[in-house]
Amino acid sequence: MTFMAASMDKEDWHRRVALDGWLQGTTLAEFGAWQERVFAGEGVELKQAIWHRDPVEKAKALARRKAAFAAVNEDARAAMDRYNIRYLALPVDQSAGSGLTAGW
Repeated sequence: MTFMAASMDKEDWHRRVALDGWLQGTTLAEFGAWQERVFAGEGVELKQAIWHRDPVEKAKALARRKAAFAAVNEDARAAMDRYNIRYLALPVDQSAGSGLTAGW
């Protein structure tokens, strides 16, 4: 899971979370539903963020997060190259997403 860090801006954070979800084999529908729960306050990452308190900002951030996932889904290789992803470790009982079959 990618948590907010001072070294990354909001857009980069959305891209990193989207890539994390994609690498875990999440579909666009699953990712959207998961992020809606997160932005509704489930979990700890958004408790102090402005979009947790402002419905308009929350809707904008959620849309950016979903768009970031769609972009990863469209060109995963570019997203992995951007963050220099070369290895992926998954739990024993979890298989890689269908997008990881080529070149891995």
